Amino acid sequence: MTSKSKLKRLSALQAIKLLNLGSMITYIDPESKQETCLGYLMYFDDKGVYDATLGRVEVTKEQSVEHNLLLDAATINGLDEHCPVGKGNMFHVERDDKGGIIRIMTWLGTTISDDVTEYGRAIKFTCGAMRFKGIRNKDDCVFFEREE
Repeated sequence: MTSKSKLKRLSALQAIKLLNLGSMITYIDPESKQETCLGYLMYFDDKGVYDATLGRVEVTKEQSVEHNLLLDAATINGLDEHCPVGKGNMFHVERDDKGGIIRIMTWLGTTISDDVTEYGRAIKFTCGAMRFKGIRNKDDCVFFEREE
């Protein structure tokens, strides 16, 4: 993507109208024309609410809390019921004092699974009837994808 196209996309994103305020917040992506859910929102005192893709968004602290809770539940529900083989998401790996894995959790700290095994750098967990595998890097943020 050239600098000019990046600037054009950025200005299009800044002009986006947010939908479903007070629920799971979405917007119509200017390129795909598809309704897209905001990611986890971060609130900073005196600065406002931020989304990783859109930057600062006109959302109250209370709306961001509600959105994040609904997104958290939808993420877990998606893993339990709708995640196809080869797809997945990034999650946090919580460790005990000795470095062993205790559980896999969302960014809000909701437990996804405590049925976790580790083989070298590979980490596997079960969510519902589905099995997921990720490869650990330097930190405890791991992308997991569904296995067959």
